[in-house]
Amino acid sequence: MQSSVIIATYNRAHVLDRSVSSVLKAIRPGDEVIVVDDGSTDQTEEVLAKYPDRIRYLKVKHGGVGAARNRGMREARNDLIAFLDSDDEWLPGQLELQRRILAARPELVFSFGNLVNEILAVRRDQRVLEIWRNGKPTWEEVMGAPGSYSVLARLPDGIDDFPVYVGNLYRWELTDAYFSTINLVFRRDRCRIVPAFDEQLPIYEDWVFCGQLARAGLAAYLDIATAVQHKDGGARLTDADFADRAAAVLDLLPRVWGADEEFLRDHQPLYGSTLQSWRTRWVKGLISAGRIREARAAVRQMNVVDLPWRHRLALGLPEYLTRQVAKAARRRDGTRRPRAGQDMPASPMTRGADGGL
Repeated sequence: MQSSVIIATYNRAHVLDRSVSSVLKAIRPGDEVIVVDDGSTDQTEEVLAKYPDRIRYLKVKHGGVGAARNRGMREARNDLIAFLDSDDEWLPGQLELQRRILAARPELVFSFGNLVNEILAVRRDQRVLEIWRNGKPTWEEVMGAPGSYSVLARLPDGIDDFPVYVGNLYRWELTDAYFSTINLVFRRDRCRIVPAFDEQLPIYEDWVFCGQLARAGLAAYLDIATAVQHKDGGARLTDADFADRAAAVLDLLPRVWGADEEFLRDHQPLYGSTLQSWRTRWVKGLISAGRIREARAAVRQMNVVDLPWRHRLALGLPEYLTRQVAKAARRRDGTRRPRAGQDMPASPMTRGADGGL
């Protein structure tokens, strides 16, 4: 089984070599690496010039990470598709482990591993997928009892055996993040409708993709770290204002799960409560940002009734006052020393996982 690995990038010349090098170490003959340059204005092209025969380089007009990844998928020649963000890296075994289990288990649509985090060049041993959800529910509760990788597929040399969970994540992905695009591999030929990244959303375009992929069929979770998520101190798409993040979620949920009539027949209460929860978060975010007039309109429009008393009190305050309070809070948070663990990535539902190039 041959794979196409897609790396979308935008002005990440200073870290791009790390990402590309980790992928080139993982591929084998017949695989391809497609780097989609989303209109970079830095030295990206010069960095990639040293790989003239090892990558396919596409420079496109700046259109965002969703458009760049979709372009990569359209250009891909192989049925196995993988992604890596240009500031992250794969660990040894990532691609081979996924390839072997997908070959051994034809009923699987995709597989994925866990992540470790590296912040300002300090590697953390914590398992990121568990941190996103605080370990609840457990993988066994979500996907059933695990099996051993060695029973399902042949282990690559130098990798010890580990558990593998197999199940359907579509219902679960509605409410929280269970996998990341940077270390999954999926079979394009097993998807009735090939998933795509949303090109209109400024953030969470990957959540749309993950929801569509989870809907397509069974997944295997490889309970081993296969990629490193870096945070080098630069801005990330997920540093956006929380009100804007919540607004994006309220846009995407109806277009994935809300448009699935079969899913709604079985899970309408879950979908409704999830939507209401995000409406409340949206209003809270507007209030925290001092956008009181927008918050009042949202309460009326969305019929938000479960706001805490302090947020309801804030709705009655003058907007100029709440904006001053919000500005002071941002200054205070900007100078406050993070508590232990505070710099770890939050769940993409809150959302601190990288959604960017």
